[in-house]
Amino acid sequence: MNFKNISGLKHLIIILYMAGFFIPAIFNNAAAAPISENTRTLEVKLRYKAVDEINISSAFLEEDSRSEAGGSLFKNFRNSRVINDFTLDGGLLVTAGDFGAGLTRMAFAGESGGAGNLFEERKYENAFKTLNGGGCFGAELSAAAFDGDNFYFGARGGDLIELNDRSIRRISIISAAGRFGINKLKSRGGALFILTAGGGLYIYVKNRIYKISDRSHGLPSNDVNDIDIFEKDNITYLALALSGGSVILKVNSFEANDLERVYLQKSASSFDAAFYADGSVYFGGASGLERVEMCAVNFEKALVLKDIFVTSITGAGGGKTAADGNPAIIFSTYASGVFRLDCRGGAPIKLITQSRLASLKAAEGIKKVEAGGDGLYLLSKNALFKYGGSRLQIIEENRRGFSDKITALCEYAGYLFCATFDGGVFVYDRGRAADFGSLCAQKLSGAQTNALAAFGNYLLIGSTSGLDVFDYSSRRLVPLKNQLESPRVNALHVSSDRAFIGTSAGISVLKADMSVENISLDPNIIDKRVYCVYYDRAADIIYFGTYRGFGEMKYSSRQLKTYFTINSAIADNWITAIAPYGADNLLAATYDRGISLFNVRTKKFTPFGAKNTLPSKMVNANALFNHGDFIFAGTYNGGLALIDRGRGGRFRHFNSRNAIMSNMVTSFAVYKDMIAAGTFSGISFIRQKDLQSAFEF
Repeated sequence: MNFKNISGLKHLIIILYMAGFFIPAIFNNAAAAPISENTRTLEVKLRYKAVDEINISSAFLEEDSRSEAGGSLFKNFRNSRVINDFTLDGGLLVTAGDFGAGLTRMAFAGESGGAGNLFEERKYENAFKTLNGGGCFGAELSAAAFDGDNFYFGARGGDLIELNDRSIRRISIISAAGRFGINKLKSRGGALFILTAGGGLYIYVKNRIYKISDRSHGLPSNDVNDIDIFEKDNITYLALALSGGSVILKVNSFEANDLERVYLQKSASSFDAAFYADGSVYFGGASGLERVEMCAVNFEKALVLKDIFVTSITGAGGGKTAADGNPAIIFSTYASGVFRLDCRGGAPIKLITQSRLASLKAAEGIKKVEAGGDGLYLLSKNALFKYGGSRLQIIEENRRGFSDKITALCEYAGYLFCATFDGGVFVYDRGRAADFGSLCAQKLSGAQTNALAAFGNYLLIGSTSGLDVFDYSSRRLVPLKNQLESPRVNALHVSSDRAFIGTSAGISVLKADMSVENISLDPNIIDKRVYCVYYDRAADIIYFGTYRGFGEMKYSSRQLKTYFTINSAIADNWITAIAPYGADNLLAATYDRGISLFNVRTKKFTPFGAKNTLPSKMVNANALFNHGDFIFAGTYNGGLALIDRGRGGRFRHFNSRNAIMSNMVTSFAVYKDMIAAGTFSGISFIRQKDLQSAFEF
C-alpha cells in the first residue's frame, strides 16, 4: 500500500482531551471551537510551513510473504540481544531492540496474572512473530510506544512500524534531505510524536505524517531527544529536549496560526530528558537538572542539580503525584544513581545508589526510567530492571556476545570464520557462535580484523596489526619466516600455492613455505595503500586497487600499468573491490561512484549496470563476490545488490527494511548450502537454491 506524497498541507487540527491533564487527539479540517472548562476540551488549530516535502510509503508484511524483494529469503544471525527502548501501558511492557521487539504482560498492582506471560488471548503473538521473523522487518529498533490498540516502533534507518493483531505496516519517512533515524516515540490520545535524529519533530495521525518543527522554526538542533506534552491555563505546550538546548513551544489557539517558541535555552551539551510536573518543566542532560517555572509573565530557570548527567525523568508513583500526596519526579543518571525530587522543595533523595546498580551490571548507569503501576522500570546498557519498594531485580539481561560488526567471512574446516571490526574473530556453526580462543590459546595480532582466506590447510587472518596463519589440525598459529613490509593487512586473495596480500605499503606474497615476498609500489606512480587485490594465474597478472588508482602488474617482471580518471574511463580513483566477470572482464568497485567494468584485453573501462542502479554508489572494501551467474555487491549504508548475469545483469536490492541485518554489508562467503553476507549487525544467509527465486516476485 502506497500513500501519495503529502505536500502543501496548511492546517492541522489538534483536539486535546485530558483526565487530570490534556491528552491530544487530532482530527483533520475541524473548525475551531471555544474553550470549554466543563468538558475539559481544548481545540487548537495549527498551521505550519513544511520545511521538506514528506514522502510516506507503506508496506504490509504477512507471516510467510516475500514482499518487497526480501521477506523469508534471508535468515539472520546476530550474537547480541540488546534492548534499546521500552514503554509501559497499563499492564504491558513493550521492548524494542537490535533483536526486534518483545511484549510482556506484567503483574501490576490489582491485576491478576504473573510477570513474563503474554496476553491470555495471545492475539498479538503472530504479529510479533512476523515482526521478528526471517524478513528482518524490525532488526534494529530504536524506540517503542503503545496507544492501547497499536504498537509503534522506530527503526534506526528512519522507518516507523505500526503493528496490531491484524497486520504490520512499515511507514518510511523520507524528506528532501534524506532519511532520519528515530530517537523516541510518544503516544498521546491518537497522535504519535516522532522524535528524530537529524530531522526534527514529526507527528503521525490518521495515516498521515506531518513535520511540525525543526531548526527552521527556531529549534537549536534537529536532534530531538525527548518531549513532554502538557496543558497550563488552557493552553497546550510542547517541552523539547534537544542536542544543543531545550525549548518550550506554545500551541497558539487564538490566532490560529502556528507553534510559538516561548522558551529557549541553548547549550553546548545535550539535553536528554523533558518532563512537566506541578507547574514546572524539568530538563535533564549532560550538565545537570534544570527546572523552568512557568510563571504568569515569564519563565524562571533554576539549576536544581549540576555536574551530573541526567538521562531520563518520570513522575513518582506512576503518575504526577507521589504516594504521600506531594508532586514529585524521579530521574535517572548516567553514573550517579537514581533520584527522587519533591517538586515543592528540598534536595534530591537518592533512591538507588550507583554501587547497587554496578552490582547488577549497570555500572555505566541508567539511560531510561519509567514509572509503572507496581514500581519503577529502568533500562541500562546491559539490562532492564524493575524497582519496587526497596527491591531491585533484573527483568531481562542483554546478551552481548562477540562483535556483530562483520568485516570478512570464510568457510574453513567446516566452520564459518567471522572477522570483526573490533572483536577479533569468532566461529559460527549452525546458529551457534564460539570465540576464536576456544580453538586456539594463542592471541591474534589485533582485534580489528579485515580479511580472511583459506590457504591450503591454513586460515589466513589479516588485521591492522599483522597477518596470522592458523592451523586447525594443531590448533596453533604458524609463524612467518619473515614479516610483511606493512603490518596493516587490507585484503587477501589466494591463488593455488600463493596468497596475495594488500597492505598499506604495497603488495606482499605469502608462499607455501611461510616465506613472504614484499612488492613495493612507487608512491610517485601509484598510491601504496592497496585495498583489494586479484591475481590472474593464466596471464600472470596482479590486479589491485588503491586509495588513488587502479593497477595491473606482471608478477614475473614487475611491469606496471596504472589507470586513473585522467587517463581512462574508470569511475573513481579510490578502488575498493575487484572481482572477475566472465572470461575477459573484471569488476572494479569504487568508494563513491559505483562499479566500472574493465576489459582485460582492450584495457578499456565502461560503466557497469547502466540500466540499473546500486542501492549506494559506495561499495565496501572487498565486498564484491562472484558465485556462478550471480554477483553480490555490499554497499556502505545502502544494503546488498544481487546481480544476475544470466538475466542480462538484472539487479535486485535487499536492505534492513525487508531482508538483511544491516545496510552496511561488508563481505560474502559460501557456507555449506548457503551464501553468507556479513553486515555491521550480524550475518544474513540465503540458500543457494533460492537465488533464482529472488528475481521471481
